[in-house]
Amino acid sequence: MKESYLVMRSINKPIAFLVSLVLVLSLFLSACSGDDSDSNVVAKVGDAEITQELVTGLSAFFAFYNYGADVNTIPEDELKVWQNQVLVYMCVDTEVIKAHLKEEGKDLTDEQRTAITTNVEDIYNYEGVPEMLVELGVKKSDVEYFFEAQTYSGLFFEEVIEKDPVTDTEIETNYENYKFTYVSPAAIQASHILMLDAEHGEVTRAAIEDVLTQLNDGADFAELAQKYSEDSSAEGGGDLGWFSDDINFVPEFKEAVFALTTPGAISGIVETEFGYHIIKLTGKTDARQKTIDEVSAEISVSIENEHYNTAFDAMKAAFTIEYFVDVDPETGEPYMYVQPVTENITTPEGVSGS
Repeated sequence: MKESYLVMRSINKPIAFLVSLVLVLSLFLSACSGDDSDSNVVAKVGDAEITQELVTGLSAFFAFYNYGADVNTIPEDELKVWQNQVLVYMCVDTEVIKAHLKEEGKDLTDEQRTAITTNVEDIYNYEGVPEMLVELGVKKSDVEYFFEAQTYSGLFFEEVIEKDPVTDTEIETNYENYKFTYVSPAAIQASHILMLDAEHGEVTRAAIEDVLTQLNDGADFAELAQKYSEDSSAEGGGDLGWFSDDINFVPEFKEAVFALTTPGAISGIVETEFGYHIIKLTGKTDARQKTIDEVSAEISVSIENEHYNTAFDAMKAAFTIEYFVDVDPETGEPYMYVQPVTENITTPEGVSGS
């Protein structure tokens, strides 16, 4: 089931489809420039017309607003994919919600419209942004539509949850069915001191051996990390935070850190491609099953989303939607796909793998 509302629901809570759109953009989006056909109507919801010009502007603004994409060039087929997603999951879905609320005699309040205006003004008050948006082909009306779409989606979401609130029984059923997913993995917390070897800097092995001697004599690990470590964690006493065994550390470091079993234990000298390390285990937790109380809020949000999807699909089916672009004969919607993504794993400086 599609989660179309998630593009619009709240810019402060980007989930599900919003995330997938950002991942698609992170791979290939760099420009959203239109052509002479920008004014063409590409879809209609009832009597409401959606133009290519609006879709183009929204696509460019969405990229810019979410992660500052300076968009200059993009292959035509990839641009079409992106714009089709914006067309369906932002423009069409917004017009459907507008029409639905109008039938119920509802609309945005003066307070909500003021908030939209404030959001738009905030965007245009940033130095250099108005000029950048002009270069990207984004009109102020596109920005207004973007925030309006968020607000309309929020209105419908509130309506759905008011009519169909999540029950304790639903939460309990979800917890029992997916209990295996609500687990805190075993984790450890560690600190390290990194000193560069002769290949990377000026330090020799004798220098790190001297630091280890000081530690064995009772010196404070954090103080020595602040004094000697060449890693960005030095300021925090070498603290690397909490992590589980799927962390992407270089093999020598990972083997050494997980060989420590008792908080307070200190490793010997560990040599990696980054230099010489001394590691201290500062915390350790075992894997455990989370209680229903711990995850009830998380479960509730998931079920609310399910309620929304069900209600939205039923509501959308009651409206006549026409597309004037190439559509998939099976779905009746523009052709779309999500590009496969390989995410980089961010790990502490000086210990991460390639």
